[in-house]
Amino acid sequence: MDIKQWLKEHLEDLDSREMKYFHWYLQTDGFKPIKKGQLEDADRLDTVNLMVQTYASNTKTVTEKILEKIKSNKGLTDGRKCLKHQTNFLLNIYSGSQQTKVFLRWRSRFLQRLQMKVHLVCSSESGLHRKVSIK
Repeated sequence: MDIKQWLKEHLEDLDSREMKYFHWYLQTDGFKPIKKGQLEDADRLDTVNLMVQTYASNTKTVTEKILEKIKSNKGLTDGRKCLKHQTNFLLNIYSGSQQTKVFLRWRSRFLQRLQMKVHLVCSSESGLHRKVSIK
């Protein structure tokens, strides 16, 4: 399978939000940047052509790095959504009770610890220091 076909198939697996992040990484993330104006209205096929023109033999490597970043960010986002859903569910059940107050204190401590651990993992894996916000 040639690189264009491989890349097209991987980009078709991304939803619109992930594609937006993919374009953002192409503009900013340590690769030879593709100008924002070129990516603004680019669909998946346009993105394939721009990447092959810009990165040539490195297209697959660039794609794999960006997809890995999108995958790790999606995991954080999904975890945050799940925790928020569980919190709302429990708050509806125990609204106004002592259990709610205890739960909210536990949740706050849990989020602080989770944020510290995520920050440490992100720092050690990528060598970059970035703050991760969990709401």
